[in-house]
Amino acid sequence: MKKRLMILILFMVFAEEELLSAVETVSIVNHHENVIKYKVNSKLKDKVNLSDFDDFIEGSTEDIKMVEQILNDSEIVAIYHEIEKMEVETGGWAYHNLTHVKNVANLTEQLLRHLNQDEFFIEEVKVAALLHDIGSLDGKADHAQRSYEYAKNYFKHHRLNLRHEKLILDAIKEHSNGFECNNLMTLVLILADKLDITNQRLAPAGYQIDGLNEIQYIDSIDVSIINGALYVHFITQPDFNKESFEKFYFSKKVFQAIKSFSTKLNLNYHVKLNQRAWDIK
Repeated sequence: MKKRLMILILFMVFAEEELLSAVETVSIVNHHENVIKYKVNSKLKDKVNLSDFDDFIEGSTEDIKMVEQILNDSEIVAIYHEIEKMEVETGGWAYHNLTHVKNVANLTEQLLRHLNQDEFFIEEVKVAALLHDIGSLDGKADHAQRSYEYAKNYFKHHRLNLRHEKLILDAIKEHSNGFECNNLMTLVLILADKLDITNQRLAPAGYQIDGLNEIQYIDSIDVSIINGALYVHFITQPDFNKESFEKFYFSKKVFQAIKSFSTKLNLNYHVKLNQRAWDIK
C-alpha cells in the first residue's frame, strides 16, 4: 500500500511539473513578437488545452469579459459617436465610428480562428481592434498615436489584467502603416482594418472623391484562410469601376495589407472580384 502511495505521489509531482512547463511555454510563445512563434502555439494546443486551466492562468477569465466591458463603456461609445458626428460635419471621407471598429474586431476574430489561435489571444486582439481608432476625434493625422495613448491610460485606469498589453498597444500604434512588422496582432489588425471598405464605411464627403467613391458599390468582402492560402473575395454591384478604385491611394494599402499578411505567415493569397481573379498590384 505504501509503495503504491509513493508511486502515486511521484506521478502527481511529475504531472504538475509537466503542466507548469507546458503552460509557461504557451505564455512565452504568446508574448514573443514573432510570427513563427505564434505558429508554434497551435501545435502546443494539442499538448495543453488552455480551456481546462482557466483558474490556473492568472487573468484568463478577465480576458473574455474585456471586449464586453469596452463595448458597454459609455465613455468609449460616446467618443465614437462624436467621431462619427465630427466626420460628417468636417467632410471626413470614411467613418472611423463604432460600427467600423466592431467590424474590424469581428474580422480579426474570424481570421485568428482560421489560424487556430486560443480564445484569450483572440479576445485581446479584439480589444486592440475596438480601441484602434479612438484617437480619431482630433482628426486622422497622428490618430494611431493618440489611440495608443488613450488605450494605455485606459488599461492603467481600469487596472485591466492583460496578458499581451505591449502587443495590443503596439498593434494600435502601428495599425496605419506597420506592414513590415512581425507581430501577428498588428498584422491581423491591419488586414481587418484595411478590408472594412464596404458601402457602409463611406462618409457623405467620400462620395465626391474619385476612386474612393467606388466603395459605395462594394456590398461585401468575404475572407477566409484554407489550406495555407488567404482568400479575399470582393462582391460588388455592376457599377463598380475597378480601374478607378485601383488608382485611389488607399487601394494600394488594401493590397499591401493582403500581401504583407500572407508573406509574413507564409500563405499564398487569392483575390477575386465577383468570382473572377483580381491581379492586385
